[in-house]
Amino acid sequence: MNPEIENAPDGLSVIQYATFICANMLAWPENPSNLHLVADSISAVAKKWRSTPRKAFIWMAKKLELAEQQGMVIDGFFFREGRYNTIHAEEKVSGSFKPMDAIEKAAIDAGMNKKFGSYEDFKLSAEYREFIAKMGAKSL
Repeated sequence: MNPEIENAPDGLSVIQYATFICANMLAWPENPSNLHLVADSISAVAKKWRSTPRKAFIWMAKKLELAEQQGMVIDGFFFREGRYNTIHAEEKVSGSFKPMDAIEKAAIDAGMNKKFGSYEDFKLSAEYREFIAKMGAKSL
């Protein structure tokens, strides 16, 4: 994710956050119609999650990146219909679903995916073998 997004200052107006999205992520003209459409979506997310506009902006930016990776059309309807609410990270690029096994679930519950960046990176580490040994002792 773009560091400018994660480091966005708190306390900006939703129009200012929408301006960033229009100009830097969508390459849309910064006209009032586009700005208000995106700003209203950011506001709706903030209201739904009882969050700040900044956190809603970051959430929206992540959803836009995922939508782009998944080949979704990002147009006015994407915002008007709230399509950003239907995008999930596990549906990225390949679209194939692999059920989580007990070891993967335990590792994610223990936060190893966050510590290593992903479960796949964790599996490549020496700590993975130690984790498996500990989990084996608890008999999954």
